[in-house]
Amino acid sequence: LRHFYPQSRARLWLWIPASMIGFSIGARLGARVAPMAGENQLAVGFVFGIVMGTSLGVVEWAAIQFGGALKTAKPYLWIPTTIAAWVLGETIAFQFRFSLTSVPLTALAIAFVSGIALLWWIRPR
Repeated sequence: LRHFYPQSRARLWLWIPASMIGFSIGARLGARVAPMAGENQLAVGFVFGIVMGTSLGVVEWAAIQFGGALKTAKPYLWIPTTIAAWVLGETIAFQFRFSLTSVPLTALAIAFVSGIALLWWIRPR
């Protein structure tokens, strides 16, 4: 990120605690809310992804918007992008019941959507 966001170097470290907090909140809430979607693993993964993506997106957006973690032209796009990334990732994970082969696919899906957003959609200021 430092290469693509050189003007953000001084505060880029804020991304780490923001991600830790957002992930912790999302994982806890998602574990409570997602089972309400029923027995269908696709639906459970979808709901978990919405909760996780929203949690991470809001906390990381706050780090972008108020903490200056990334100086971007369109910080408001981060929340829906994060939701989309985690819905895709968690849908894969739950569909394959967190098997050893699904974990890399899950990570790649989340990284792909997030990476595209950071490099092309949100763009540095």
